[in-house]
Amino acid sequence: MHRDEVLSANTPFSDTLYAINRIDQINTQSVTENTSQEIWVTTTEGAEMTGYSAEYLEKLANTNWKMPEAERLIRVRSRSRRYELWLPDILAYRSTRLGPRIKNS
Repeated sequence: MHRDEVLSANTPFSDTLYAINRIDQINTQSVTENTSQEIWVTTTEGAEMTGYSAEYLEKLANTNWKMPEAERLIRVRSRSRRYELWLPDILAYRSTRLGPRIKNS
């Protein structure tokens, strides 16, 4: 249940307030747990999150994989027949570049 659903429900004020506080608590815990875990994404997942094409991220991963680890712009690890990229590095790369181009339709 989301905060908006609780606000729109016809419940007593104290119950509504409790539910909102509990939802905020759960959301905060989720964010804290997610930031403490490793955030590796495949090129397809990274493409969905950033707007880059999966092919572009695949080439970027391949280029970074061939570089010495200390010189890489994006942390990359190779799994069987695919790459995984460190999501915070992809987002930082995106913020320093022009970003993905809008596809012609």
